[in-house]
Amino acid sequence: MKVRSLANDPGDLTLRWLNGIAKGPGNRRQVAVLFSKDSGETVSRRLPFGMLPFLMPGFVVSRGEVLTTRRGGKQGRAVIPDLSAPEIVTVHDALPRRHYDLGGHLGGSHRILRYQSKGWAILIPEMELIRFLFLHGKVMAHAILQPMGLMDLAITPTPGFYKKILIEFQAGMPHALTRPEFVKEFAWLTVHPDGRRAWDSVLRFSQGQQSLML
Repeated sequence: MKVRSLANDPGDLTLRWLNGIAKGPGNRRQVAVLFSKDSGETVSRRLPFGMLPFLMPGFVVSRGEVLTTRRGGKQGRAVIPDLSAPEIVTVHDALPRRHYDLGGHLGGSHRILRYQSKGWAILIPEMELIRFLFLHGKVMAHAILQPMGLMDLAITPTPGFYKKILIEFQAGMPHALTRPEFVKEFAWLTVHPDGRRAWDSVLRFSQGQQSLML
């Protein structure tokens, strides 16, 4: 994958923080992103909103080319008993300043979901949880802030519990996306009452905000 707007940046850029959403030319939504350079300098860039599904921490771009490797952090495993019951805090309350004060950029207006798990405090930026749960591809990113976004992608039953359901994908849904695992996730967020309530809440709570909320 190539990011044209970063093609003229020398060296490697490593994604450190999603700083929120903003309006760009033509009133199009963009994602404000903080990257660190090899020199340690932090730079702010705005990328198309449709790129949000790919913008995970450690994402590396070299002269516009996205590298398959990611940097920073460690893999671990934790069990959160109930995702619906976080303590909601601001980024400034949740983290030491060194984690978000990157060259004077103060972390945006994020809310942080704080969970407890066997003595650990698990901190999840709300925008990152939305990206991970819902935004499986560019088409889903563009749909989530549209009032009828899901209905433009597929005809489904009204939310409820069914033994079997029929999903009729529309022209707006790329055929390459409709693999079995994606179809299961799409069915959950369109038809299961909990999934649909969570998806719909993003538009409701994010309107007029500088970050995504749910």
